Amino acid sequence: MARDMVGAVARKLGNAGKCITGQQRIETAERAGVARNALPNARLVDVYGADAIRLMGYIEARPELGQPTAPGLPYIRAEIHYAAQHEMALTLSDALIRRTHVIYEAPDAGLPQAPVAAALMAEKLGWDAAEQERQVAEYARQAALTRNFRS
Repeated sequence: MARDMVGAVARKLGNAGKCITGQQRIETAERAGVARNALPNARLVDVYGADAIRLMGYIEARPELGQPTAPGLPYIRAEIHYAAQHEMALTLSDALIRRTHVIYEAPDAGLPQAPVAAALMAEKLGWDAAEQERQVAEYARQAALTRNFRS
């Protein structure tokens, strides 16, 4: 699909170059020499590939980052930290909707845990208390829209 899309864009722009998307290798944990069973959280390897080691390093330095983002879900706080630091997640909604799927999978949309996630993002993005509150309020608004749509 990526090859077809890049080819279509290249044709539209008049670029005669050949698409090499299909020849690009995606970095996986296995290619980086990380055995899936070598880490305590195999889901991180499945999702983040070789960067799972980075997330595990966060947890080693700060064990609370190994705690769930929302009860009963596989997402952990280190993923919020990672999203803000490495994936350009700039809003709480981005982290809890698009980077994880807490908004859809948690019965309460993760609203009780949203302030903790906002505080984690604040560490990386320099938010003050007022901005954290604004982010939580905006996430609550998004959660309400999602609930209204579902019902």
